[in-house]
Amino acid sequence: MKMKDWFGDIYKKHEKAGDFDHLEGKGKPLKRELLEGDVLDRTIKAANFVPEWVQKRKEVVTEMEKVIRLKEHMDEEVFEERVETINGLIRKYNQKCPPVMQRGLVSPGNLEERYESWL
Repeated sequence: MKMKDWFGDIYKKHEKAGDFDHLEGKGKPLKRELLEGDVLDRTIKAANFVPEWVQKRKEVVTEMEKVIRLKEHMDEEVFEERVETINGLIRKYNQKCPPVMQRGLVSPGNLEERYESWL
């Protein structure tokens, strides 16, 4: 029993109709960079896609920077609340990132030290 090549048939039909004649680079060899590396990586970079866990990491770092910068202007209770906010962001980051990239929570006493490890 012979399998029907639906995609091949559609392609040949459009090729005969000249539907591909207007494409840039027709008849020219492919660029070397298109043939090297991982196709998925190249496609993701070309689409400017950023994984959600990378975005979450930026949120954590931004919040840490704000709290460290404003720490001296906060009373202890507000500072501790902001540290808990950071820990909430870290939990969300840990849910989205690869397991080997997960991070521990911070405390009021180690915030600045942990911030350095996020850079």
